[in-house]
Amino acid sequence: MDLYRAIVFPWQCDQLGHMNVMYYVHAFDQAFGYLLGEAGLTGAHMRETMMSFADVKHEIDYRAEQRAGDRIVVTGGFSKVGNSSAQLRLTMTNPDTGAVAATTTITSVHFDLAKRKSAPIPDDTRARIADLMVDG
Repeated sequence: MDLYRAIVFPWQCDQLGHMNVMYYVHAFDQAFGYLLGEAGLTGAHMRETMMSFADVKHEIDYRAEQRAGDRIVVTGGFSKVGNSSAQLRLTMTNPDTGAVAATTTITSVHFDLAKRKSAPIPDDTRARIADLMVDG
């Protein structure tokens, strides 16, 4: 599933001329936000229930430099679901070259925003996540 699409702008590039790592993280974070919405965890849902996900770990494998003007697409989905946490796997690709720019594995905890602690993932959310699973 396509979760995020963008073009690399010159101001996103570092002194070496390729996209700075902070923008890889930004693209992956935007993709995760979209994926959460697909699982029913929209901003409105978060404000209503005071529940969301909070990232606790990111692992990124940078594979191909992206330069100003390059297009990127982030795809992926959930790869594991536990009692109160989920893991997702995302891939950033340059659709013009087919090169994988980077991959990430993110671990995120279902989080009670009022109590400021982890909470079990509700069954209805778990069911929606099941529809968004990918091979890990």
